[in-house]
Amino acid sequence: MDLPQLTFESLWFPFFTQRLSQEFSAGETLYIAIDRTRWCAVNLGKI
Repeated sequence: MDLPQLTFESLWFPFFTQRLSQEFSAGETLYIAIDRTRWCAVNLGKI
């Protein structure tokens, strides 16, 4: 994720969206936990 063109919005969000839509039904509750202990000041932002 060091390359500027590999942002969460342009690469990772579409990937996870596609993958999750294959595994879960619309309207189903899904809880996602992200361990950020080593991220320091890096934040995903509001998506």
